[in-house]
Amino acid sequence: MRETNTAFLTKLGWRLIVEKDKLWSQVLRAKYCNNRAKFLKQGLRAEVGNGRRTLFWYHNWVDTTPLCQHTLQEIPPHLQDNTVEEMWDASSGWKWNVFVELLSDEALKKVAVYEITQGEDNEDQLGLRIAWDAGHTKLEVMLDSQITMQKVQQPYKKHQPLHFIIKECQALVSSCEWEVKLHHCYREANRAVNHFANLGVDQNTPIVLYETPLMFALSILFEDVSGVSWPRTISIE
Repeated sequence: MRETNTAFLTKLGWRLIVEKDKLWSQVLRAKYCNNRAKFLKQGLRAEVGNGRRTLFWYHNWVDTTPLCQHTLQEIPPHLQDNTVEEMWDASSGWKWNVFVELLSDEALKKVAVYEITQGEDNEDQLGLRIAWDAGHTKLEVMLDSQITMQKVQQPYKKHQPLHFIIKECQALVSSCEWEVKLHHCYREANRAVNHFANLGVDQNTPIVLYETPLMFALSILFEDVSGVSWPRTISIE
């Protein structure tokens, strides 16, 4: 029973942090926290993902304390605002030469455990989270990556690559608070994704939400309604 109560209070504390603008959250904060809820964040650790929003030195991501508390010397000014992503090289891994002399051996061991995720799996997770936060009750997801779909539908394995992203996706998809259906489709049937991906390469902000469809998306939606098909050409040996 003690473990159950602890889990419940932890979940409630987390919701007080992420849903601070909700009426019930404001009431609890005003009555029991005196509008000061910083203590709720004690012991929290961030899931890094691609590292674009996580500060390397000042966010709790390797454990429940930031790396700035484990430094051996002052952090150079030009490194102080670096994100986790900026300390990672997609081809070789961590940029050890940048920070190895600044951190203790124990902190370096904790950093070495992490791998930064880059690719479509993380974007799928982000899309599910945006839909969840927007309050949608029904969602149909079209995936042109068969591998990604299999990862989400198969039993969770802790030591597989991108395991924490897969776990998050599975938790969102299986939640009883909404209905989510996953469908596999070929890339020809998912052309809007390619257009938005090309837009994302040139944009400066990490996330852009469109209230109305863009012109190219409207043409694709019209083709869907009209029943236009785009057959795939394959070679037969």
